[in-house]
Amino acid sequence: MSLDALTRTFPFRVRPLRDETVASLSRRVLEANGEPGDLPRYLLAAHALPKDDWAAVLHTKNRSRPAPRPTDAGVRHIDGTTCRQCTDLLIPRWMCTLCAHGAHVEQEPHFRSPVCIRHSRWTGFDIEPTQQHRVPGSHVEAARRFDTLRRKGRIDPRLYGVTSQHLLDELGATEEDVFPIAVGLIADITAPGFLRSLLDPRRTYRQAYRMLAREVTRHGGGNLPETTRALWLVLRPVFAAARAAARTGTPFTAGHPHDFPVHPAAVTHMPVMRDREPFTVFLDQTHDTPLTASQHLGKAYQRLIPGTRTRHHVCRHGHEFTRNSDNPTPRCPECPRHGAATPGVNDIASQAPHLLREWDWDRNMPLTPTMVAVSSSDRVHWLCSKGHSFPATANNRSNNDQGCPYCKNRRILPGFNDFATRYPKKFAELAPRACLIIVWSTRLRRG
Repeated sequence: MSLDALTRTFPFRVRPLRDETVASLSRRVLEANGEPGDLPRYLLAAHALPKDDWAAVLHTKNRSRPAPRPTDAGVRHIDGTTCRQCTDLLIPRWMCTLCAHGAHVEQEPHFRSPVCIRHSRWTGFDIEPTQQHRVPGSHVEAARRFDTLRRKGRIDPRLYGVTSQHLLDELGATEEDVFPIAVGLIADITAPGFLRSLLDPRRTYRQAYRMLAREVTRHGGGNLPETTRALWLVLRPVFAAARAAARTGTPFTAGHPHDFPVHPAAVTHMPVMRDREPFTVFLDQTHDTPLTASQHLGKAYQRLIPGTRTRHHVCRHGHEFTRNSDNPTPRCPECPRHGAATPGVNDIASQAPHLLREWDWDRNMPLTPTMVAVSSSDRVHWLCSKGHSFPATANNRSNNDQGCPYCKNRRILPGFNDFATRYPKKFAELAPRACLIIVWSTRLRRG
């Protein structure tokens, strides 16, 4: 086969459509010119050309130019950037058949609205061209809102996927039915005003969870616990970063570009204050652990650094760290080991505030409740409501609290619970030698 065959143009030119794949354009060009479908294979084999060269040969023979394609495929982070991990989540889609004048045109993967606004037609994310159909005006309005959110970086394939999938499961509807609901919900929970109120450090995690649940219920038309749970777990790294910023007085910094999109206006001028409660309470709202949270969200939220196996993690105490490992819950380097205390993380003051009223400040000096871990096995002194000072470990008081040993009559305190004080008349009836034995026994137990 002569070299002429590579450059000789087809008699009928076919115009490439928006984001059309090479395979789709090749099929339409060959059909329009009556050429066999295996022509590309013969041409490339005859001239010993690689398969990737067919795109250039096709445009030369079709007298066309490759259609420009956006590098982000319609996916942008909140800061305007994009990455390969985002585009890898997308799949090829079919163009609106009315826009393509009846042709079946396959498009490159992209994250634009699944509704053709021009023709009010549902094109979907993964349906065939023959399944496309007309939709009502509510879907067209949702499509316009979808594109606005996408341009502003407030919606991405991860957030839309986890929201729509849980709505599908709980409502028992189709993706077409939940599309306006999902878009409306995402638009409201990513609004700066809503996020500012949700992330307010003066609000407890229980209050924030109920606020999110009310928003999900309002859009879904009923109680949707699984959808609320999924969104709550997606918000977890954002809450950790927001509480850290409020605690240290530093600007809010997202831990990973794939975290829940937070507009800068939602986290500026946050009140500086210490945590009202430990971060471990966050997962208590959904009865999850870091492991079950990671498993529930799946691979889409692995928070990988592009091109590596390194992952961003948030430990149960809210610390951000990275690990080059497939382990979904590695040990946090910032969390202290057993017995060591970190204020606000695992100390008595933050983890067991109900014990503060019994802390013996005089005998424990210079120790304070923020300097002793709640799991410590070292003995410290406590002061009960009746003024008895007694030693006990913080681990014992927080996990298996037996209270004051004198009030519980487990230890003898002369003048309070000894036999002579409790029963003076019976004590007077004892023989002198028995009295000496009781006094000696009391002193021995005190020692």
